[in-house]
Amino acid sequence: MGDSSPQTRERTTAIKIAAILVNYHTTELLPPVINQLAAAEEVAEIIVVHNGGSDPLEDGFETDKVRQISLTENLGFSGGVNAGLAQSACDWALLINPDVRLDPGCIAALAQAAQDTGATVLGPRFYWDDARQWRLPPASGFSAGDTAASMVGGQHPLDAALLEQNWAMRHDRFWSATTPFAEPFLSGACLLVRRDAFEPNLLDERYFLYYEDTDLCARAVLAGEPPICVPAAGAVHYWNRSPAPARTKLDYMAASKDAYIALYYGNVQWPRIENARDLAAPPVLADATGLPEGAPRTGWLEMSPHPSMVPFAQARIEDHLLGLPGALWQRLDAGWYYFRIRDDHGRIILRWRCKRPQEGGAASSSGGKTD
Repeated sequence: MGDSSPQTRERTTAIKIAAILVNYHTTELLPPVINQLAAAEEVAEIIVVHNGGSDPLEDGFETDKVRQISLTENLGFSGGVNAGLAQSACDWALLINPDVRLDPGCIAALAQAAQDTGATVLGPRFYWDDARQWRLPPASGFSAGDTAASMVGGQHPLDAALLEQNWAMRHDRFWSATTPFAEPFLSGACLLVRRDAFEPNLLDERYFLYYEDTDLCARAVLAGEPPICVPAAGAVHYWNRSPAPARTKLDYMAASKDAYIALYYGNVQWPRIENARDLAAPPVLADATGLPEGAPRTGWLEMSPHPSMVPFAQARIEDHLLGLPGALWQRLDAGWYYFRIRDDHGRIILRWRCKRPQEGGAASSSGGKTD
């Protein structure tokens, strides 16, 4: 990374952004987000990279900002982003997924925060649904310390309770902040990045899919420039909308995780767990779209794919929110999902779990970036 110290860097009155969209069989998702990007004056160009075999968009955009690049092979997300940026002279890159929908003023808020803070990596907070009832968590990223804590926490009740409480406190701080704040990791679904801080390539192409955003944030942290989350910037991330089978997603994720661990930790030795004990399983509810009988009418409804509740999505319980909306439930992969209700003081009032059946399970990603 180059000289990116806030003390030595000159600030400009405006920044020019190249928005990069990598398409892998998600062409139908592109027009709405392209229209949003075209309306943002900070975005100088929109580069759509079609990974091998993906259909390009038809001509006829109401903007001259759009440029399309069709690759003969699937270079993965990192390769697609780098190929797109190679065609741009803009100093800033906005990496954005096809399944992201921006709140009004999102890009302007990110650009303003970039100038005000001198940060090299910035991102918004995300909602899961168009109604913006469900708030997505901060990016979990990866560190050996957190992984060890999760392993220990899964075996010992005290550590499990502390792990759950610590993540809940991080989540609450993430969503209560009103001014830009440092986060160790941000979601790659929408990231504003200053390009010269990450030369020669913005993304490391050893990550074909997944962990490229974790690696980018890790490089920023090690350079003393932690990523900045901007509360004034909001977006919806539909999540999990690409067509490849779930097993492909898991394979790519595992390979990228191994590459990340090898790069940052080498041959790391995980802690040995002894005297393991089973934690009590919460009650089972047949349908995640409803709340258990006797559930409180106020508080926070939270859902996670992990019994540790790390991380979790969150919605405010109101009379009109009876549980997880059916459209979101149908989008999830098959498996168990864990729910709880916390009150406004952080106390856990109720727990349960639901199983998403295999039939009609959600699709996953394989060369674009939609989750």
